[in-house]
Amino acid sequence: MPCIEEWLSNPLLLVNQKIGVDDECLIQQVKEYFSERVKHDGINKIQSLNDKSLDHVKPNTLVRFRCMIQDMFEPEYYLSRYETINTEDGTKEANLGLYRDVASCKSGSEINMNSSQDVTRERQCFYCVPIPAETTWAKKISFYLKVHIRSNKNMVPVSITYSKASGSINCDSGSTNATTAGSLKRGLDELQDTSDVGEAESSMMVECSNNGESSENKKTKSETNQETTRNVAVGSTDLNFPLPDEKGPACIVKIYDESETYKVNDVVEFVGILSVDPQLTQFQSDTVSSPLDVMEVEEDSPHFLPSSVVPRIHAVISFKLEHSNPCLPSDLSEIESQFCDVAHVREVLLKLFEDMLYGDCFAAEYLLFHLLSTVYSRPDVLALGKYTLNLIGCSKDVAKEIYQMVEFLIPKCCKFPMTIDNMNKSKLVPKKDYKTNRLISGKLQLSDNTHMVIDETVLEEGQLDNNGVQNIAAINHIMSWQKLQYDFGFYKTDFLTNVVILVLSEGKSVLQVDSRVQISVKRPPVSFERVLQNFDENFVDNVRKYIGLAHLIKYEISEDVQKYIEDDFVQMRQADANGITVEKFHSLLSLVRLMALSHGRKRLLKEDWIQTKQMEELRQNGLSRRSNP
Repeated sequence: MPCIEEWLSNPLLLVNQKIGVDDECLIQQVKEYFSERVKHDGINKIQSLNDKSLDHVKPNTLVRFRCMIQDMFEPEYYLSRYETINTEDGTKEANLGLYRDVASCKSGSEINMNSSQDVTRERQCFYCVPIPAETTWAKKISFYLKVHIRSNKNMVPVSITYSKASGSINCDSGSTNATTAGSLKRGLDELQDTSDVGEAESSMMVECSNNGESSENKKTKSETNQETTRNVAVGSTDLNFPLPDEKGPACIVKIYDESETYKVNDVVEFVGILSVDPQLTQFQSDTVSSPLDVMEVEEDSPHFLPSSVVPRIHAVISFKLEHSNPCLPSDLSEIESQFCDVAHVREVLLKLFEDMLYGDCFAAEYLLFHLLSTVYSRPDVLALGKYTLNLIGCSKDVAKEIYQMVEFLIPKCCKFPMTIDNMNKSKLVPKKDYKTNRLISGKLQLSDNTHMVIDETVLEEGQLDNNGVQNIAAINHIMSWQKLQYDFGFYKTDFLTNVVILVLSEGKSVLQVDSRVQISVKRPPVSFERVLQNFDENFVDNVRKYIGLAHLIKYEISEDVQKYIEDDFVQMRQADANGITVEKFHSLLSLVRLMALSHGRKRLLKEDWIQTKQMEELRQNGLSRRSNP
């Protein structure tokens, strides 16, 4: 009978107890069991790789990892069941290979490669990184997030703690060499049934222990060698983070439930069994002698990242996160009722923006609309809800202050200084590396609702090279269509994005934004630090909650208001057919939606439409005055 904490400390023992169940039922039962444990005890009981160094987490224990899927590998083949034979008395024993990387056998036994009991299955593998651009405050705050456990279709409140990783691996971004769907050499003791997998890889490796211990609990010579080279490996390894300043672990997550459907850039909380087996490690210069003679397998990838740097997680349950705002409550079923004192929050927030924007209340309101914007629908090729904004008239100092403010209020935020050197040298677009069969990340590979502040105040005269021109085109493509073209060498493919982009510039930006606002200087700007002194912690939480709820609220237009807007648009077209285009009408619809949401309403009023039209007229007049002084 397992002890009460066995599900945390030795989950494989619980899996082994179900060896008599067929694979499909076993996977489902494992998922249901751990889902119930999480529901009963809370997910906080499970140690998190986000805030714990890998050195302080025991292998083969239950862990969780909140991450973004950076790359998806081809399906990986493995032995879900295999038979071992005792070389002395010929007795046979059935073994499970599920939720493991290494097939092991007791002392005096060997794996029967010709057994009819051997079963080959495939599992999906993801390369996962910490959520790019997640701000410090979002990592620290504890909150309750309602997630969907797909095994029983119940909504389960799960307590997830966000905290800054301590003792995490310190690596830069860029390409990395990791396990792919390519095959491994014989030196890794890998099993492969060529009749089933053909040219694809079989991930399950073989290790025979001399004392009857499993490979999960045995300290091997290769593990010792791995530890001695750990510092070198960590220092020289590129973990392929989208942003260069990110910290934390990268993991290869292996999925067994075929009903789980994830895609690149999804933000997911995985709960699974940690695998840090030394047999997964092979350096180019190593020559590993195997206790077993298996079969020779060609190697596709020249390098194989050590599991001490990039651990493997065998997922038992997972939750796709709809948002990453830790200030939101667990129950979002009545989302419009969650807004807390919207009028006061909106008023104070606009005053903050006004003080920072030279006293311009008009520009402050447009900045508020921008921060509340998100793509909510994609009919045909359009991305409804996007609202990229260019604030014209910012100095370098004010641009820095505005970024500090956005970073303080938004859970995912990054900055891109638009210098000539940065444009020419930066890798913004993900690119496929066919030598390692990896997707090399770019700075624009970001999860939904990430805010990017482009600082154009640092732009100076210079020459853009070919890479710089392509980077400009990539940014413009996101601004226009909320799509990013990934480079696959022979072709490019659009991936849907939802990146909220704010451009700060002294003059008109060179980028193709949705809206430009000329700041009217009325008084000297106030620093963000000085403004922040007037706010208490509760109010800051309410502001963050206010912005997060605006991204999730379901927006509606009643039939009478819709008819009113359609009739008004017809009149506008009759008065100025050339000036009122379909594109401008769509822009007005996006802006009037943000007007309603900023007041905490999910239903549009006629007054919102009238006020938005007046604001747009004033904005256009401000731009005209600047163009014709």
